[in-house]
Amino acid sequence: MKRGDRLVDEHGVASTAVDRTAHTARGWAVAGYGIIADVSEALVGLLSDRIREREDVGTVDPDSVALISPDEVGEESDVRLGIYLYNVTENPTMKNADRTRAEGTNYRDPPLAIDLQYLVTAYPGSEDSEDSVRSATQHRLLGLAMQVFHDNARIDAADLPGEIGEDALPQIAVESEPIDVLTGLWSSFDGASFAPSVTYHVGPVFIDSNREESIPDVHERETRTNPKPDPRRDR
Repeated sequence: MKRGDRLVDEHGVASTAVDRTAHTARGWAVAGYGIIADVSEALVGLLSDRIREREDVGTVDPDSVALISPDEVGEESDVRLGIYLYNVTENPTMKNADRTRAEGTNYRDPPLAIDLQYLVTAYPGSEDSEDSVRSATQHRLLGLAMQVFHDNARIDAADLPGEIGEDALPQIAVESEPIDVLTGLWSSFDGASFAPSVTYHVGPVFIDSNREESIPDVHERETRTNPKPDPRRDR
């Protein structure tokens, strides 16, 4: 059967078949349950790599970017930019996607589309002793991180496993959270002092489904019937 053939399923409902190749090309078929960790690590790698490539960032160590909670960063920590995943939600616009053809008569459930929210925080260096210097350093670091994410608004396919299509690459955008949400978020970090930070939305991210169902194909055929004779013609 070729892609686009009209089918009638076992319930008599006509549909257009979508093959597994198209499913993979959109990036859905290759995103396993580890994709959340992969995206998080890609964000850290993106910041580290861009800092390493630049010559205008002073003494910022590319390896000082970490995936870490604010309450795990102490005074003597080497972390200068921390990335923390604080919320995961289902993407409402892609919730009712159609099933896709896997192999033969097997159809796979649509992937779970999710959005990830991250807190990006700047920390001063241990060499910054004065409060004014510490604050200025944090502001510069935060600006650097925001510039990098602004210039790289999509996670590169090379930074994620598998072969994810361009249309399925997660987007990186500033998330404007209300002040009460930010306050509540920071209050949840035990012993952590508020630091200059910004929230980001990354998505959509697709987690492929492992559930498949076999639905036998019944090709739609045109049938012809002879019309019934009109008894009035015999009179």
